[in-house]
Amino acid sequence: MKDQVNTRLLVATVVATVTLAAGFTFPGGYNASPDQYPETATILHHRVFQLFVIFDMLAMYSSILAVVVLLWGHSSDFYIAEQAYITAGPLLMMALTGMSVAFLAGVSVAVSKLSWLAFLLLCIAVFFLVTVVMVLGALIFPFSKTAMCIVSLYYLVEALPEYAIRHFRYKNKPGFWQSLFDVSLPINYR
Repeated sequence: MKDQVNTRLLVATVVATVTLAAGFTFPGGYNASPDQYPETATILHHRVFQLFVIFDMLAMYSSILAVVVLLWGHSSDFYIAEQAYITAGPLLMMALTGMSVAFLAGVSVAVSKLSWLAFLLLCIAVFFLVTVVMVLGALIFPFSKTAMCIVSLYYLVEALPEYAIRHFRYKNKPGFWQSLFDVSLPINYR
């Protein structure tokens, strides 16, 4: 149990560190001193930037809370350590998801002038966010029926590309397509 608590504590600390650094290095930078609002973000009124700030703060505070809860995991009482481990799981899931959304928002602000690239990044990010939430949900809540469905769906999605590759290789064996289209034609057409 101590090793698992230490692992979650390390992950929560890294997330807190990364989100704190992202909070001070805004995408787009800061306004120069002679501006009307010095030392504020240059893209302060951009909605995606506001999304970045919100999810960065959510990730930072939930990871800090997870660190504080996991410090209780070093207690000599096994029940307290187990409760700390169980309580920190959803907080860590929220922190990792918030960090991922904040990263997406920061990159989207940076490439907002190219709408096709922003849309492509959004599609990629949504796919991976759903995957991360599914895998983390199954990891944090391993014995629920929902987790079992998530794990089953994950393995099904993982197995589909392998099945498609195997099926494609079988279909492309020499002579397969010819055998499909080899029709006995009358002698005068050959």
